Amino acid sequence: MGDQAETEVRAAIDTFINGVRQGDIEAMEKVIAHEPGIVFYGSQAGDKEVGWKAIKASFEEQFQETGEIQSEVLASTVSVVGDLAWAAYDLRYGEASGPASDTFESRWTCVLRKDRDGWKYVHMHHSRGRSFSGPP
Repeated sequence: MGDQAETEVRAAIDTFINGVRQGDIEAMEKVIAHEPGIVFYGSQAGDKEVGWKAIKASFEEQFQETGEIQSEVLASTVSVVGDLAWAAYDLRYGEASGPASDTFESRWTCVLRKDRDGWKYVHMHHSRGRSFSGPP
């Protein structure tokens, strides 16, 4: 079960990452629990969204403000015990906003829980690392 569960968790994380890249809330909502108590943290002071509605609104705002989003997974770890999984991802992340663009390292940690219809994010923390010049 361990290898299959890890594969399923990685697939859910890939769905989330691709949803962010494509600005696709519908894809992301398939792998995020729609519960009032889930928490997503960002890297800025005050970047804390509690509950699916707030998280969805935050991503919709980000996608409106940001043009093309690119990311490359640099390293990842996934651990699964029963119906809980946690993961750590290092990414190189790029955003275009109007005439400006920014490329930076990003670290994501997340907790997923297995529900009857698959693995769902119940917690996430995003930290922004150093910036780079040039494409990701």
